Amino acid sequence: TYLAGKIADTGQFRLVSRGDQLPVFAFTTAPHVTAYNVFDVSRALRETGWLVPPDDARAFAAAMVEAVNDAPGRRARGRRAREVVVDRYAWSQIGLDLGAIADACAERTTASGV
Repeated sequence: TYLAGKIADTGQFRLVSRGDQLPVFAFTTAPHVTAYNVFDVSRALRETGWLVPPDDARAFAAAMVEAVNDAPGRRARGRRAREVVVDRYAWSQIGLDLGAIADACAERTTASGV
């Protein structure tokens, strides 16, 4: 519940569950968040975390056992998750992405003679 609380404290997410009855919690993006959505979060988790099908207790148990028993793997996933967030959502990266879009628009305008 500590991690769930920290995620809720960001103001970017709305908790669906806090993890106080099971050692897992669920969240979605807060209504005012528009820079990313639950699909972006899901993609990042697929790349760096453990996702299991809904209502599959065995898959959930297997993921929890793996998470508990593989400390180096957990740390590696945590480092990779941080890299994903910084690479995709840091203001410096957003600036580079917007710059590339502006360059492409400028090239298209120049090529069309407008």
